[in-house]
Amino acid sequence: MVGPDSIVVGAADDGSREARSGRAAGVAAIASPNAGAHVAADAVDRPLVVEGQQQYHTGSSYAAPQVSSLVLDMLRTEPQLSRDDILARLQSSAARLPGAERYVGAGVVAYR
Repeated sequence: MVGPDSIVVGAADDGSREARSGRAAGVAAIASPNAGAHVAADAVDRPLVVEGQQQYHTGSSYAAPQVSSLVLDMLRTEPQLSRDDILARLQSSAARLPGAERYVGAGVVAYR
């Protein structure tokens, strides 16, 4: 469901226990090659508190909110930014993962 206003987020792995990949360093085992990712965020073993219990979850559903939060912060301070402006900023600030572009696009964004 990608449209011209979409920013596609891939799944990265910071080396956690659950989904280490045999692919290029930093790529989550759940990442799909050639999925069209523009950038990625860590999506493996993300902490989540459910009913008072800390659990760890994995999936691209945990990468997208991190990037969405960064986009929201940008738009709060500069509401006139276009999708292309935002994408350029995300990609220029992403940590490159050489050889992993098919999985994570320009690299992994740092979530604050």
